[in-house]
Amino acid sequence: MPWLVWTTPWALLGLAAIPALVAIYWLRLRYRPQPVSTLLFWRHIPEMRDAGARWRELQLPLLFFLELLVLLALVAAALGVHALLSDRARPLVVILDDSLSMQAGQPSAREEAEKALRQLLQHHSFSSLRFLLAGTTPQRLGHAFREVSELEGILSAWQCREPTAVLDRAIVAAREWAGADALLLVLTDEPPKDDPGNSLQWWAFGSAQSNLAITHAVRTATAEGDRLVIEVANFSSQPQNASLILRLADTVLQTIPISLQPGETQTLHYTLSPQSELLEVLLPDDALLLDNHVWLMHTKQGPVCTHIEVAHPQLRTALEKALRATSLTVSDRAHPHLLITDRSDRRPNVTTWLVEMIVEREGEALTGPFLLDQQHPLCEGLSLRDVVWGAGRAPIEGIPIISVGSIPVLTETVRGWDRRHLRVRLVPELSTWPRSPDWPIFWANVVHWRRSHLPGPERVNARLGEVLRVRTTPLSASSSQNTEDFVLCRLPTGVEEKFPVRQSEAFIPLRHLGAHEIVLAGQRWPVAVNMLHRSESDLRSRATGRWGHWVTDDVMRQDYRNLSSFFLLAALAVLLLHGWLVYRSQPQHQGIPQRDCWKLDTK
Repeated sequence: MPWLVWTTPWALLGLAAIPALVAIYWLRLRYRPQPVSTLLFWRHIPEMRDAGARWRELQLPLLFFLELLVLLALVAAALGVHALLSDRARPLVVILDDSLSMQAGQPSAREEAEKALRQLLQHHSFSSLRFLLAGTTPQRLGHAFREVSELEGILSAWQCREPTAVLDRAIVAAREWAGADALLLVLTDEPPKDDPGNSLQWWAFGSAQSNLAITHAVRTATAEGDRLVIEVANFSSQPQNASLILRLADTVLQTIPISLQPGETQTLHYTLSPQSELLEVLLPDDALLLDNHVWLMHTKQGPVCTHIEVAHPQLRTALEKALRATSLTVSDRAHPHLLITDRSDRRPNVTTWLVEMIVEREGEALTGPFLLDQQHPLCEGLSLRDVVWGAGRAPIEGIPIISVGSIPVLTETVRGWDRRHLRVRLVPELSTWPRSPDWPIFWANVVHWRRSHLPGPERVNARLGEVLRVRTTPLSASSSQNTEDFVLCRLPTGVEEKFPVRQSEAFIPLRHLGAHEIVLAGQRWPVAVNMLHRSESDLRSRATGRWGHWVTDDVMRQDYRNLSSFFLLAALAVLLLHGWLVYRSQPQHQGIPQRDCWKLDTK
């Protein structure tokens, strides 16, 4: 809080009296000496000793300084100066905008905000200091402290790597953390949407700048090669011309000239051969460097190992054709990821998903209505239009996924942390489903679903600020813990971080741009992290300014003391001293006759 505040700043106009006071003592005039025969007729006329028509050198006696002090005291009293009481300093919570756009500019908004914060702490007093990072979720930085020396460790954690800053949520969290009496300071790069109100100051250090950014980038593996989709946006009021560079290691594959109108976004498509697992896409440097460089990894999708144990010949043939059509499966009898069997007593290991085909001899030809769980991944793209499904009416175990009326025909049971047991009931002779288009769609969904649960990261190209889920091998029935209880993440800087495994999963927050490496049980997966956040790349709405205030009427009454009466008393005391000095300077009080005084003055 400020040490001194004043309530009527217009009273500073009273300082205009100071030049007038100086002029009285500076522009003094003096008469020319005129000899006369006698002073008899001028004895009762007051002498003007400093009168004259010429300028004199400025001479400031003690009376001038006393009169100056009186003026200053009266102006201070009119200002309504209030001083902070020594025991009434309030706590301060500083909310730091941790979004990516705070790194824009030279110097950046973050650097300007840190400079202003240090100046504030040098000139203001607070009972304690707290810091809160405003990102996608508010994050406390350390504990409350008073010594400014602890500021360095706090500010080192302010990296500005969040995809967005939810400042409203951070303000609510700060009030709950520090209490209703706390003062809040928001350091950001954009103006507030509404009036900040009392006990809150909003300081913005941004500037509206032109920026060319890569806002979207996707690399997809296909049979013809890797398909590349890149979106480039021009966040400015002027046309922009630039060159987009595609690079593999130190080799430039292609340089593409692009031209964008103000506010325009272009989507570019390319097809590349998978020459390397890491592809770089670059734009020239501008206001924000983070959105000019993108890393894209080649997606290496391993096959799903399957094994079929179905005795019915027509059904087995239909299953083999459907799995081959996905082009994502290989046959593996020893260690299958997916086992399709018609044996109810089959018990695979903990890493194998089981699809039990309940081949029934008797049943009914059901034509609908089909009830599908549209939220389930197995029902994606299924319609079952004009499908005849032969099935019995006996209940089967599991949660229904597909039902015909009240008869469940496909159910799911979860065993352990991540093992699924699917049951499909079917009378092949009464069913047209194996010969319909929904048959290969269903089995493609099964394969893709199983593939998404294989060990490794859920994706190899991610965005800064996301949390990457890494799946591990499930717990075995005989062991109490995984062979690896953590996942190792090697950052682009070379630093290695460990993340614990819980229920066969680890979660890695991505806070660094560039190529990462995930290591688990001897396996390695490359992961690329990019800044692809359109709202942070658009700098046109950034601004500089200060809004809000801390000192309200209630704060003035509770925490400050009015010094106006003190200044009025001081002005009165100086006036009394001034009058006494003037009285003492009169000639009749110096022990010299008045007549002699005239003689002395005219010699």
